[in-house]
Amino acid sequence: PKKSMTFKPRGGEMPNWFFSSNKNEYIDGFVVRACYSDASRFKNEVVKGVNDIMGSDLLMQEYMPSVLYVNGEYWGLYNIYERKNDDFITAHTGKKVRHLLNGNSRQAKAERGSNESYNEFLDQLNVIDIKSVKAFELIQSEVELGSFMDFWVNELFTLKADRFNNRFWKTKEEDAKWSYVGYDFDIGFVWPIN
Repeated sequence: PKKSMTFKPRGGEMPNWFFSSNKNEYIDGFVVRACYSDASRFKNEVVKGVNDIMGSDLLMQEYMPSVLYVNGEYWGLYNIYERKNDDFITAHTGKKVRHLLNGNSRQAKAERGSNESYNEFLDQLNVIDIKSVKAFELIQSEVELGSFMDFWVNELFTLKADRFNNRFWKTKEEDAKWSYVGYDFDIGFVWPIN
């Protein structure tokens, strides 16, 4: 079975040989991603292409198709992806990341910074009528709406099954809002809409 792998160079950086949209001369590694099935091989790439055509506010990893050989033995088709960390966000936005959260469970975990301000935002949202103007104003004050809407358009359009698999981030600027990274759409386009 194919396995995905993350490569991190000794010394922390390597030349950026792969990603033209990442303006950094050096990167802190990359992911060689296997697909769980032949049918899923192109799904992330299709969503990335549509995202680019839309001029989306949603960050998505650049990729490069590759063929992997290990010790001369063919291991199959893989995609080389940018790592979706704070360096990736800074390379694409020019902004320094204060908080980077991984929403792979019901409780968002901090990969950088903390999840406290996000949890405070959710606590405020949970005690007001979600249909009220006050709720919209709170969301608008805490979330980059373009990024949020593009995130959900992609999630809903692709019928993405692993709904907790997402990342969101906030910069170090005083009036910073939460923005999203879209990824992992290979478990999508599967179930029919009822």
